[in-house]
Amino acid sequence: MITNPEYILIGSIPLLVIIDYLFRVLHYKNFYLHYITAFLIALSLIFDAFFGNAYFNFFQSMQFSRFVIGFTLFTALSIYLYIMLDHKQLSSSFDIMFMSALLGAVLVIIASNFISIIVGFEILSISSYALVFFGKSNIRLEGSMKFMVTSFIAILSMIFGASVIFAGNGSLSLPLINLHNYITALTGLILFIVGLSFESTLVPFHIWAPDVYEAADS
Repeated sequence: MITNPEYILIGSIPLLVIIDYLFRVLHYKNFYLHYITAFLIALSLIFDAFFGNAYFNFFQSMQFSRFVIGFTLFTALSIYLYIMLDHKQLSSSFDIMFMSALLGAVLVIIASNFISIIVGFEILSISSYALVFFGKSNIRLEGSMKFMVTSFIAILSMIFGASVIFAGNGSLSLPLINLHNYITALTGLILFIVGLSFESTLVPFHIWAPDVYEAADS
């Protein structure tokens, strides 16, 4: 269904790039682009409330996931409006990275496969590196590099864990996971959860987070 919020988020990224190019050619102020971004996030929230029911091979939206997506979109809209009002001179690249990070978060929520979880987290992580480095200061560069290195290690752990799970289970689909081969399946799950914990800054894998948060706020 074309009104799913996932489609809107996916389409909004190239749309913002095109609009930004047209604004530059026509010499319009890029501040108007922020209003368009806020409108697209709000539109995604509305469509999630009324039409959201995505189903793909690697992604599946159910009633509870629709609620979580709605909460995520509402929170993202509130944060974006606060940033937009507090920093009126944001460049258009911020809008594109913000929407990309939001898309990655939504894809993680509706993921039904280990591969789709990894893809969603990678989209979210790569966008987050850019957002941390948005101010282009040395402190932000250091925080962004720490984030990138930690995320790289985490994603390797997730990929290796998914490979072990596939070797012992024959499938990477979450509903089809079984523990017939306990050693292989549990080893893969532990590796995947460790990587996921680093990406999600869960205790005790959150040691790197304070430096990155401090850098992002500098």
